[in-house]
Amino acid sequence: MEEKVSLKFGNESIPYEQNPKFLGITLDKSLSFTKHINNLKHRAQSRVNMLKHLKALIRSILEYSPFISLITCESNKKTIESIQTKALRTISRSSSCLLSNMLMLYVASLRDNLERSSL
Repeated sequence: MEEKVSLKFGNESIPYEQNPKFLGITLDKSLSFTKHINNLKHRAQSRVNMLKHLKALIRSILEYSPFISLITCESNKKTIESIQTKALRTISRSSSCLLSNMLMLYVASLRDNLERSSL
């Protein structure tokens, strides 16, 4: 049987909290941090969903007229691709010295998407 401990700070009672937070970390009595990890998962997932919306908003603008993007000059293609690269750098917090090719490892290039959509 658990004993309830009454804590006071000065004349004020400190209420019992099953999962108190300390410096932003949710604690539990077994120190397994399951509640904290679940909170992290929920917060991170909601931000991943925001990124999906952001991706849809940006790519829809860049890919709106694929045939024009395919026949335009190389400097215009590079301008469009630089917008995607800037977005990826912002999302990944990458420094400007990281090569664009490395940044695009897991993201299809805009040029590839445009070529696929024009087929």
